[in-house]
Formats: sequence, structure tokens, C-alpha cells
Amino acid sequence: MNALDLEKVSKTIEGTEVLHSLDWSVAPGQHWVIVGLNGSGKSTLLKIAGLQLHPTRGVVRVFGAELGKVDIRDLRARIGISSAGLTNQLRGSLTAEEVVRCGRFAALEPWWHKYSAADTDRALQLLADAGLG
Repeated sequence: MNALDLEKVSKTIEGTEVLHSLDWSVAPGQHWVIVGLNGSGKSTLLKIAGLQLHPTRGVVRVFGAELGKVDIRDLRARIGISSAGLTNQLRGSLTAEEVVRCGRFAALEPWWHKYSAADTDRALQLLADAGLG
């Protein structure tokens, strides 16, 4: 089973087709680099692959589960994404501890999931380990 399969994926944003009939598979253990000019669709592609955005057309499978036929919250916990653009999606009033704790489930808001005291302790320890305690 591949980590990611995109089949004939297209995305139209405000009347402009940003991705057109793209096929892409990522096997376990593979590492990819996405390179392109500004506006070429790199971020859109990664948002679709990271289950943050639905394609206009096509099929997206992550770990064999098809987008639109599965609770994506379960899959997002298995996907790691790091991006400067992610900062713009976070509510400015969240504490550093809340942001790190949300990472447990790849969520953007702490109210999306239930967290234990151990989750909070782990977040605080991670911040301390990074010198941000």
C-alpha cells in the first residue's frame, strides 16, 4: 500500500486550473521534493496530499483510505506537515502549549479533540526541550 496515491487530480481555484489531471504515488520510505515557480501549484498539491484541501476532480488516497470516504481526522494524525503557511491558519490567541498539543492529532484547534493531562505534559516537555519552556 502506498502512503499516497493521486489519480487524475485537478484543482480549480477562482476559475483558474492550478493542477490538471495529476497522477502521483508515494511509496513507503520514499522522499520527494516539490520544486516549481511561484504560483505553479506546489502548495495546492501539498494541501491536497496533506488532506487540507479537496481536489476539484480526481481521487486522493492516503494510506489506502480514499478522501471523501473516511474520517480525515484519523488520517491527519499520521501525516506530518511543516510549512510557514501553516502559521497563517492558526488562531493568534492560541498558546504555544495549545499549538504543540494540537499536533498530537494534526489539528488546528484544541477543541477538535479530547486531550489528556499526559498530552499537555508532553507538549510542555517538547517546548522545554526546544528551549521554549
